[in-house]
Amino acid sequence: ASLATAYALVGLPDAALMHAIAEQVERPEVLATVQPRNVATLLWAFAKLGIVSEPLMDSCVWRIMEDGVLAQFNAQEVTNVVWALARLGSRHKVLEFALASQTLRPAVLTDLTAQQLA
Repeated sequence: ASLATAYALVGLPDAALMHAIAEQVERPEVLATVQPRNVATLLWAFAKLGIVSEPLMDSCVWRIMEDGVLAQFNAQEVTNVVWALARLGSRHKVLEFALASQTLRPAVLTDLTAQQLA
């Protein structure tokens, strides 16, 4: 996720590189080791660059919905995933409802900044 984030932060939309990153992350043996915060950051990076990878999105949704993963998300990570879904026009109803539930947890809700709430 760090490489994808670096490219996103400097605004270098190298589609070939981003799709190569996506292909690596989509591999089950890699995806299973990706930390929850890195899933959120990876989705944010792709959305920031406007690069759509449905297989990556599906893999990340699968990872987030694994037992206990979403519960580890803090306010920033929830915000990053919601923003990425909206920016990429992705519709994952089950994940959207799960993210809303996670946002309502006091540990997340009270940690949201005014900017994140807007």
